[in-house]
Amino acid sequence: MPEAPPQFKYIARLGGLLALFVLLGYCATALAGNASWGKALGLGALRAFFIMGLSGTVKEGNPLAWWTLLIVLAFNVWKGVNYTADWTTIATGAGFDDWPSSIFLGILGAGNWIFGGFMILLLLSPEVRKYLHLIKEQKRQI
Repeated sequence: MPEAPPQFKYIARLGGLLALFVLLGYCATALAGNASWGKALGLGALRAFFIMGLSGTVKEGNPLAWWTLLIVLAFNVWKGVNYTADWTTIATGAGFDDWPSSIFLGILGAGNWIFGGFMILLLLSPEVRKYLHLIKEQKRQI
């Protein structure tokens, strides 16, 4: 089996950081009163473990894990863009009633947007795609 490029190490580490941002986002939603704490922590932990698990197993060479992580990250980046748009609305003076939790969600959304986007770029890098293709060819020969 060929040695994995260093991008996979970054994908796994950023996956853990992104999972933390996702979990904190659910906690901020509960803090704002939009969901119960039990539901927020349960769903947040489930999504966080899902992202961490996918980001760690992409290195195995499973194309389904690669595509699933790419789709999950695309939705996560879109959610981050939405939270960041809410944050800019607050910053321009439109304001919300619960502005502290909205600002916290905006900061977490910016983190989702930045780290998720960087992970997408790493997943689409030529080295990662070449490695996954090599793993696929090796599995095909067995």
